[in-house]
Amino acid sequence: LNFSAAKEAPGLDESSALAVTSLAHSSQVMSASLGIAAISSLVELRSDPLRTKGEEIILKLAPRKKVVMIGHFRSAERIRGIAGRLDILELEQQEGDLPADRAPIVVPEADVLVITSSTLVNHTLEDILRYKSDKAFAMLLGPSAPPSEIYFDHGIDAVCTSLFSSPGRMISHLKGGKRFHDGQGIEYIALGKDRRMFYTCA
Repeated sequence: LNFSAAKEAPGLDESSALAVTSLAHSSQVMSASLGIAAISSLVELRSDPLRTKGEEIILKLAPRKKVVMIGHFRSAERIRGIAGRLDILELEQQEGDLPADRAPIVVPEADVLVITSSTLVNHTLEDILRYKSDKAFAMLLGPSAPPSEIYFDHGIDAVCTSLFSSPGRMISHLKGGKRFHDGQGIEYIALGKDRRMFYTCA
């Protein structure tokens, strides 16, 4: 892992996790990533989460619905096959994606809104939620999302993230240049504003 790009980072060997959380406000992506990770390390789960991947919840919600994704997820094509319509907004577009600046037009139309946790790092989550309609089910999805219920007060209905049963193994895995999702010791969890949602998604 190369943290040299985190130019605002304090000496990580001497700093407490609480001190590093201030980096979450940084305009530098690596610095903000460290800050968000520090927040995640300090959050204590207040309720028993559902042990499942966020994509599995989306597959339950998507049939015949208008799904909008902020970020291109690996499960996009599976979801496209069952959704009434799928639009993907991306800063770095792949074939078929829409530019991110279309959010004010596309997001209000969503029945299901799936937001990458990277929006916490690039500070765009607040803007995305401003465009969301009241009827939309909004999910914050990705390993960067701290497992907190605080998002439920700000328009998010579910937070789907990851815990690590073996942080050391994951660090070694990432140092080897391998992909996060191919690592071992990952536990996928989901927190829901309305736990009744889980009865149909489990």
